[in-house]
Amino acid sequence: KHDTADERLSVTGLRLDHPVATMSGDMDLGLADGDIEARLTLAQRSPEAFARLLGLERAQQVHVAVEATGTLPRPEVTVVGEAGSVAVAGFAATGLRLRAAAVPAGAGWRFDARADSDRLVSEDPRTAPLLGGNAGLEIAGQSQREGGLTLDRIALALPTARLEGRARFDPATGAGSAPLALAVSDLRTLAGWTGLELAGGADLELDLARASGDDSLQMSFAGTTRELAVDVPVLRALVSPVSRLAGVLILDQDDGLTLRDLRLVGARATAAASLRIPAGFDRLLGDVAVEAPDASVLDGELGLSLTGPARAAGRLDGPLSDPGLTGTLTVAGLGAGPFAWRDPAVRYELARLASGITGPVELTLPDPAAETPQTPASADAPA
Repeated sequence: KHDTADERLSVTGLRLDHPVATMSGDMDLGLADGDIEARLTLAQRSPEAFARLLGLERAQQVHVAVEATGTLPRPEVTVVGEAGSVAVAGFAATGLRLRAAAVPAGAGWRFDARADSDRLVSEDPRTAPLLGGNAGLEIAGQSQREGGLTLDRIALALPTARLEGRARFDPATGAGSAPLALAVSDLRTLAGWTGLELAGGADLELDLARASGDDSLQMSFAGTTRELAVDVPVLRALVSPVSRLAGVLILDQDDGLTLRDLRLVGARATAAASLRIPAGFDRLLGDVAVEAPDASVLDGELGLSLTGPARAAGRLDGPLSDPGLTGTLTVAGLGAGPFAWRDPAVRYELARLASGITGPVELTLPDPAAETPQTPASADAPA
C-alpha cells in the first residue's frame, strides 16, 4: 500500500513459497526520510534441498527471522535462528540456536552474536573428545568502513575447555593480534593431538600475532598445569602435578609449523625443546633436553638406584607419527645390587617411538673401585 499523504510504502502479508523454503514478512517504509520497519522469516521445507543449497551435509528444522528498524541505508538489524540439526565438514550440531544484532556506529557497525548447541560432535577422532556436549560461541565488536575489525569479546565454551579474549585485524595490511586465555579442565581430551595419555588441567595465556605483510602466524603461550600426569614410562616419574609451560608456535605457509623455546618446568624436572614440522606435515625434526635435579625419582621406573642430577639430550627425526630419537643420558650416580658407579653415560639411537621402540642403547660404566671407564656395554632396545 502506498500512502501518498504520509509518503509511506507498506507491504503486508508478503509470502513466497518454494520447494526448498517458505519466506514471509511485512515492511513499512517512509519514502521521504527512509524510516523502515521490516520483518522477514524463512522456514525450511525440504531438508535435503535446503542443505544442498547452502553446501551443508545436513540441515533440519531450520527457521530464521530477520528484523530491521531505523533509517535506510543503515538500519539496526537483528537475526534470530534455530535448527534441529546441522552438519558440515565432519561436524554436527543438534539443538542449534543463533541470535545476532548489528547497529550503525560511526562509519562502521557495532555487532554482537551468540550461537549455542545442545550437542556438538565431530567425526575426526582427534577432535571428537573435545566435543560431545554443549557448546557455545559469543562475539562482540565493531567493524570500520575501511574493513578493519575489532572484537572486544570472544568466548568459546566446550565441555572441557573455555577460550576467552579479544582480537584486532586489518585486512589492508594483513596485520592482526589476539590475546586469549585458554582453560582446559581435562587434558585427556587432547590425546589425539599430543599423542600422549595426559590427565589433569591447564590454564594458558595465548598471544596470537601476524605482522603487516607477513605470511606467518605466531602464537606465544605461557601458563600452568593442574594435577598434571602423563601415563608414559619414565615420563610419568619426571612430570610434576603443577608445572609451568611456555613456548612459541609459528605457522608458515612455506616453512610449516615450528615450536620454539618450549619449556616445561616442574619440581622434578625441566624439559626444553625446539621442534619443526616441515610444510608437508609428514616429518618431525627437533632437539629435546630434560634435566632432573634428583634422579632418584626414576628408581621405581628403572629398577635401579640413581643419585644426583641427571640430564638427557636428544635429536628427534623421522615420520611425524612415529619419529626416532638419538642422544645421550648422563647421571651422577648409578647403583645396582652391591655395585655403584659414578658418572655413567648412555648413548641411544632409537626408532619408532610411537609404534614400538627399537635400536641400540650403549651404556658406559666406570669401574666401581678404580673409577676408570670399562668397555662399553651395548644392547638393543626391545621391539
